[in-house]
Amino acid sequence: MVNYKDGINIDTDGSPIIDGIIVDDAGAGLWVPIAMKDGKDVVLMTDEQKRHFVPMIEVSHLFYINETNDDPPDYRGGNNFLANKRINAKTLMEKGLGDKFRYYEIDGVSHQGPGAAATSPDRIPDILEIDLLMEGFIDLLDNWVDKGVAPPPNRSDWRVLGDANLDNVVENPAIEMPEVACPLGVFHIYGVGNGTGSTQFKYFTGAGLEPLDGRGEFRADEDIVNVSAGFVDMNNNAYRDFVESVSDAWQRIGLLKPNELFTRDKYAACVRQSATNLVNDKFFLPRTLPKYIEKAQTLPLPLQ
Repeated sequence: MVNYKDGINIDTDGSPIIDGIIVDDAGAGLWVPIAMKDGKDVVLMTDEQKRHFVPMIEVSHLFYINETNDDPPDYRGGNNFLANKRINAKTLMEKGLGDKFRYYEIDGVSHQGPGAAATSPDRIPDILEIDLLMEGFIDLLDNWVDKGVAPPPNRSDWRVLGDANLDNVVENPAIEMPEVACPLGVFHIYGVGNGTGSTQFKYFTGAGLEPLDGRGEFRADEDIVNVSAGFVDMNNNAYRDFVESVSDAWQRIGLLKPNELFTRDKYAACVRQSATNLVNDKFFLPRTLPKYIEKAQTLPLPLQ
């Protein structure tokens, strides 16, 4: 609202009170910068309104897909939280504020941080240290405000935002931390209701069925679980089957050649490249790279 409502971020001398903003996974994905009066949008439509808009980075946690049961207007795009954040970004770009706004999606994490929900015995809680990305976002905002150095382009899996040159290819997808880019398992939404703001992690073990994600419906009268209501689709084939090994998963997603096996060296090389890319894009600070290199050499790895 600091950036959307006329006049509230203007000091007595006409300068902004707040020089820059980081929005971290806005609750319900709101607010969307649209308000209709007499059939016309009146938010950020004039040059004067746009002049007082300060640099803003919006961070979106890709797994936060909760929905409300209200009846939103058509222009909001629905009642899904991720959709709201994407519509917010699209709207600001269409209103000509692309020189003052960036939108970055982070893959592999929902709304809440580590330990926010009870953890199933066969899983571990959210282990993505997104504070490492936040360090980078803060530096990006500082340089934008103080030195006029624009941050990297928007990052989103939605083609409308991630297709930089309008060639129908998503050149700038959601940000993947090394844990997601070089997966030892799958991060997934866990729980019901507010619990869908939580994330957990399931290793590629090569054993057993893909787990439920806490959203399944148990029907006591028939003694069955409706797994279609929520299972962890670890291999993205749309039905519940067996958990892959790391080698099988890496072959499927193209990190290994067919019949090639997962090894410590291959894992370390993948992590190094992923972390290096994030440093080059200025999403990671340089000091983060050696931490990931060391971790890749010492982290206990699952079986092939």
